Amino acid sequence: MRTFLWIALVTGLTCLAAWIVLGPWVVKNPYALFLIAMFFVVPNVGTIWMLYIAVRHEKHPLPFALLAFIP
Repeated sequence: MRTFLWIALVTGLTCLAAWIVLGPWVVKNPYALFLIAMFFVVPNVGTIWMLYIAVRHEKHPLPFALLAFIP
């Protein structure tokens, strides 16, 4: 059941991202624009953090560095 919830969450977020990028919606509210920007920036910060931790603390960081770039 828990795996199903994770799959549903990831599928929902992917559909939301596709709707934001491909949809005809034009953002006029600055608050909504900020939320959309954070929606697309936060995963990139996580990637940079994963690279930092892997290089800093792992004996062989290459597998983790490659894993960080998988969307």
